[in-house]
Amino acid sequence: MGGERMPRKNVRALCEEAFEEHKQISHMMLDLEEWLDRQPPERADSWARDLEERLQPLLDVLGPHFAEEEESTLYREVPVEFPRFDKPLRRLFEEHQKILDDIGEILSCARSLSGPAKDEICKLSLRTQMMITTMKRHESEENEILQQAYWDDLAACD
Repeated sequence: MGGERMPRKNVRALCEEAFEEHKQISHMMLDLEEWLDRQPPERADSWARDLEERLQPLLDVLGPHFAEEEESTLYREVPVEFPRFDKPLRRLFEEHQKILDDIGEILSCARSLSGPAKDEICKLSLRTQMMITTMKRHESEENEILQQAYWDDLAACD
C-alpha cells in the first residue's frame, strides 16, 4: 500500500457497499428467525426441508461475502490506518469459517432428519437461533469498525 490512503470517494462507496451487503444478510437472518418462531416442531419432514431452503441461500451469500471482506482493500487498510482495530478485525475474520461450518453442520443435520423427530427439531432450532445471534453480533461488530474507522476517525482528520 506504500502509505497511500484510498481516495475518500472510493472509501465511501466501498463502505456503503459493505453496509448494503450487511443489510441484505440481516434481512435474511430476520426472515429465518421469524420463520423459526412460526414453525411448529411436529412437522419434521417439511420443517427440515423448509429450514434447508432458508439456510442454503444464506450459505451461498455468506461464503463469497466473507471471502470478499477478507480480501477487500477496505478491510485490509483498517488495521494499517487504525491499529486498535487489528485484533478485533482478525478475530472477526477467524470467525468467518466457524460460522460457515456451523451453517453447514445445521444443514447436514436438517437433511438427515426423518420421521417425527420433535426433540431433534427443537435442538436444531435452538442451534439455528444461536447461529443467528452470532451472525447478528458479528455483522454489527464489522459495521461498527467500519463506522468508527472510516466515518468517525477519517472525518475527524478532515
